[in-house]
Amino acid sequence: MEGHQTPRDIDVTCPRCKEYYSKLSLRHHIRKCMGGIPGKRLSNLHVEARKLLSNVHNRASTDDLRQKTFPFFNDDELTNALRYDEAIILYGNYLCRKYTSEHNDPQIRSNLRSYGRLKLAIREENPNINELFDVLDTTFVDLIISGIEKVSGLNNNTHLYREPSTALLLAT
Repeated sequence: MEGHQTPRDIDVTCPRCKEYYSKLSLRHHIRKCMGGIPGKRLSNLHVEARKLLSNVHNRASTDDLRQKTFPFFNDDELTNALRYDEAIILYGNYLCRKYTSEHNDPQIRSNLRSYGRLKLAIREENPNINELFDVLDTTFVDLIISGIEKVSGLNNNTHLYREPSTALLLAT
């Protein structure tokens, strides 16, 4: 299986030899390539592999978003919604400039994922929306509000949010 390169199997790059391997076979390859993984967990290995690819919008700041934020995201639909949305990337650049300490990185990732969930909720209601910049128009205010209510878990009976802090973050 090692070195097998069909398009659906190529998921990650070996941080040392820069060869492509599937996620499942990378750990077996690393044993041979690096002589084991001393002190590193497999999840850290996948983060290092994603740092090499840095599949992010070209307006992303190199050191911050490309190396400290996006490699730690799981490869899922939410992350794909974040990667190339210019508004979210610009907001991520702003957050990385504002919060420079390493202990703020989880907070930055959490904020970006919240905006990604908002984008997916808006896109679910209106599939013509491709980026958050598309909804920055007064005609889409109701769409933005319903997206925030959906992401924050508004209970229509009690009119209380399941996650009020998310509603506050997205409304701000």
